[in-house]
Amino acid sequence: MSNHKEHLQQEIKDQEELIINLREEVSSSESGVQSQKKSVGCLHDEIIELENNIHNLEIAIKNKENSLVELNAQIENYEEVLSQSKSNLTESERKCLSLENEKTLKLSQREEQTIAIEIGTSEK
Repeated sequence: MSNHKEHLQQEIKDQEELIINLREEVSSSESGVQSQKKSVGCLHDEIIELENNIHNLEIAIKNKENSLVELNAQIENYEEVLSQSKSNLTESERKCLSLENEKTLKLSQREEQTIAIEIGTSEK
């Protein structure tokens, strides 16, 4: 019986060692799980930060697109003003040329009248 008792005591001791080893493994596994959770948490935070950066970049791109639309509208306005100014300049040049022609014609007519008067005066 003492042999049987010793065998049972040894089996209990072995079972206690096995329980201690299992507890150590569970504790080590829990530490590993906690470490992995921290890593996942850090990755999650990084993902959130990257998503925020992407969102901010999308807003900046949209603002630049809006600025570009405004600049294109200003360019169209400037081109329209330039075209109108060119048209006005052409009209002014035409009027100026017309006035110069009119002036030249009047001067010619005056010169002809002066010559006619001089001829008439010299014949008398």
